[in-house]
Amino acid sequence: MRAEAYIAASLLLLVAGGCVVLKIDDIELLSQRRGPATLIPPLRVEWTYNAGAGFGGDGPVVVGDHILVATRNGDLHAISVQSGQRAGFKSFGDALEAAPLVAGKMLYVPVDMGRRAIYAYNLERSAVTWRWQGEPISVGLLPVETGFVSVDVRSVVRRHEGLSIAWTQQLGDDRFVHARPLSAAGLVIVADDLGTVRALSPNDGSIRWTTALGAPVYNGMAEHADRIYVSTTRGKHFALEAATGSVLWDYALSDTTVRIATAAADSSTVVFGATDGTVTALDALTGAVDWHWVAPDAIVAAPYMNQSAVYVGSMGSMVYALDRKTGSELWQEQLRGRIKSNIVGYDDFLVVLSGPRYVYLLKADEAAQ
Repeated sequence: MRAEAYIAASLLLLVAGGCVVLKIDDIELLSQRRGPATLIPPLRVEWTYNAGAGFGGDGPVVVGDHILVATRNGDLHAISVQSGQRAGFKSFGDALEAAPLVAGKMLYVPVDMGRRAIYAYNLERSAVTWRWQGEPISVGLLPVETGFVSVDVRSVVRRHEGLSIAWTQQLGDDRFVHARPLSAAGLVIVADDLGTVRALSPNDGSIRWTTALGAPVYNGMAEHADRIYVSTTRGKHFALEAATGSVLWDYALSDTTVRIATAAADSSTVVFGATDGTVTALDALTGAVDWHWVAPDAIVAAPYMNQSAVYVGSMGSMVYALDRKTGSELWQEQLRGRIKSNIVGYDDFLVVLSGPRYVYLLKADEAAQ
């Protein structure tokens, strides 16, 4: 009896201490949330979660009722959307700079500066299925049909099919990729720190087109309607035709030392922040300026945009809502730390990662509307 009581007490302590396995049931894996269409400011903070470490530039991933957040100390947290409490946890032991990729029941975790480059984790069984050893991967993975594409720190692009490598493409030892690859017009798009954008065939990795922008690309790219929107570190932003790589238009800030953050884009508008505090909205078709707004601090993360507002986070620990049509400020809220990760939105809420360790869920403040 004493042994049984000891085991029961130990299990209770494990649960109380937050040692919860990372497991998501099949029904939730089939019901991923969608972006909000009508989230209107002002917002309120619904809950705050302490993840214990900092984050990379990617935003979190939402699956069912779980928000998955990767940290730079190698931990992956699953947080309940409803309660803000820990719903699961897995330590991979090495730095996680990019967000994981969810594909059905599988979670593919890229590792930055670790002994393994990729972990394949079965969310339903709560177990590591396989590990792939290679050069560190600091940018997110791109899903492609039955597999995914990775880009490592030596600028080697690979298509993975489980543990098998379908093809490999070396972009060059003189360049590095800091921006997550994306898919557009049926092609894999990769940009490097020398300002070269390439389109690769997802079937064999062959290069379909190459466009030199003349300015380094460090932040993620955006895509909509077979157009690619590329931000650079020299105060310039480009729109490319995904099928050919042709430059459709470009926009330049007067200060060429400004770094432009990843954009948010839809059929009519492209909007992005920059390290000089500016937020700029452009016409997606022509590149003409719709509006400008200026924050008192640098903006380094992608905003979130819906039909009502553009939500922007700053290095001054602020999150703002700007009117979608005019750029006028509608609302602001101060958080506990700098916002360096992309803001994401699902259903009726936003998720904001705030340094050095906090996860915020924000909802519309219906009482103030």
